[in-house]
Amino acid sequence: MSYNGHDIYRLMKQEGEGTKRLEEAKDASDELSKAYLDIEEELDGTTSTLKEFWKGEGAESGIAALEPLQQVHHGYSSDMRFGRDSMSGQIMTFNNTRDSLKQMPAERPEPLDR
Repeated sequence: MSYNGHDIYRLMKQEGEGTKRLEEAKDASDELSKAYLDIEEELDGTTSTLKEFWKGEGAESGIAALEPLQQVHHGYSSDMRFGRDSMSGQIMTFNNTRDSLKQMPAERPEPLDR
């Protein structure tokens, strides 16, 4: 299906959904990023507590078991932030494009005689 200038203007500026769903996804990504970061920080606190109260091989094993979990949650948080930032860029680009559109007539103008 092809669109003319009038259709593009109408669909993007008057009838289209805009960026609502993408904004919802961006917000969800941001919330997940914060949740993963909170878990990472909680695991870090647990690691510090283990280091303070436990000594010996058992402590080292417990701490070693938590470190991969911290790293994974840090990675998840980072990935969610990357997704959020990507969606923010798409929203901004869509809005800039939509705001720069000019209304056009539905019928194609007649060619100029030369």
